[in-house]
Amino acid sequence: MRFLLFFTVFSNIFVSFSCKNPKTDNSKKSFEKPSVTVQKLDAENNENLFEQILCNDSTNNNLIVFIDPHGDGKFVLNKVEKISKNLNSNIIFLNNVKNGDNQFVSHITESIEKYIKTNNKTIENLYLIGFSGGARMAFQYALNNKTNGVVMCGAGIGANIEKKLPFPLVLISGFNDFNFIEQYYSPFSQVSKNKNVISIFFDGKHKWANNDLILQAINFLKVKNNDIYSKKQFNLSDLMNNFNDYKKHQNTFLAFKEIEFANKIFDNNITNTAINNFLKTQELSNFVKTFELFLAKEQEKNNELASNLEIKNWNWWEKQISEIDYNIKNTKQNLETNSLHRTKAFLGMLMYSVVSKEIEITNSQNIDKYLKIYEKLEPQNADMLKFKDIYINSKTNN
Repeated sequence: MRFLLFFTVFSNIFVSFSCKNPKTDNSKKSFEKPSVTVQKLDAENNENLFEQILCNDSTNNNLIVFIDPHGDGKFVLNKVEKISKNLNSNIIFLNNVKNGDNQFVSHITESIEKYIKTNNKTIENLYLIGFSGGARMAFQYALNNKTNGVVMCGAGIGANIEKKLPFPLVLISGFNDFNFIEQYYSPFSQVSKNKNVISIFFDGKHKWANNDLILQAINFLKVKNNDIYSKKQFNLSDLMNNFNDYKKHQNTFLAFKEIEFANKIFDNNITNTAINNFLKTQELSNFVKTFELFLAKEQEKNNELASNLEIKNWNWWEKQISEIDYNIKNTKQNLETNSLHRTKAFLGMLMYSVVSKEIEITNSQNIDKYLKIYEKLEPQNADMLKFKDIYINSKTNN
């Protein structure tokens, strides 16, 4: 089941699947548990293109490229440094790619080439991971350049996920992320049977995934490239216990995601039987129907709100946002609460988009209302506060 937004704030990068990667060599060497240390180098010697963490193991030819939508490689390095050794790879964190960069493909290529030259390295396995706009750029780059896998945090590819991809793909999203719908696919779809694609969800909003999920996602990609060491990081008994525990506590969706993940990693009689039996249950069928109804209503509500942005006055909008806030606090049904959080996040993202454009218009008739809506939605948002200062200063100067 797929849902389309009438109003899209972040325009998706056009995706063409006619251009395939060169066939990837799957005869990868397997790793015993590495006894390597990591060496952190700053960007002084690489023209600020990237930060990097290098394995002291000179035979390690894995490269992971992290892409932050703000081009803040040092921020991401500091975030994932604690798990860098467990990633069993050399890693670069790009400073030269961010949202709005029309030359992102050439800039990613430039960083990778600089990494190779600076460190005298070859690349056997290349993995890309990005967040939000960085995820979209990682995916688009991988479509036309030999890549062994992509992790997309906080962004997805919608219905295109049902097409055959030339690399394995992991999608990670918070349940409260306004881009959640881009990553959702039905347990009964063909995607759930595709062993090279998996979606992972967490309780949270639009943000980088935590380290545990990043490690899980990258190890999934490595398993799909026949990395024996990475497969050993997963324990079938633990996954099956988690699956049974979720079922016991009637957390139907996470139960399915757990057995789906286990089946895509191990793909044996135990996991095949478990997932096939679970797909036949009325419990899962009922949940999916209810969940997708919430998603459909959510999209309808988002479309309605977006279409009323310019038409309705501030009093109408104040009432709408207050009602959303009240329902978030007082609704005990998780599906509805998550949906309300996503709608509010969608509106925040919408206001960033329209205010950033409206603030440039001299004597705008809408900017005052838009800023009030933005502040009501996200009173501590740094971008909103910046736009508000610009607006106040412009009024003072006039």
